Amino acid sequence: MHRMLVDTAIARLAIGLDVTSSIGVPETFALHIRSDSFETRCRVVSRTERHIEVEFC
Repeated sequence: MHRMLVDTAIARLAIGLDVTSSIGVPETFALHIRSDSFETRCRVVSRTERHIEVEFC
């Protein structure tokens, strides 16, 4: 399982994630935010070395 520390900016249908490295982040994945009891499937729509933008599936 791939885990990383992220800073998030959540919008209604999409999210931006600042990551330590986007290498190894799959094109689709499950996003879990335990503190908010939030879970959803995501699809990467753009990425840089340290940031990914995803939309909720």
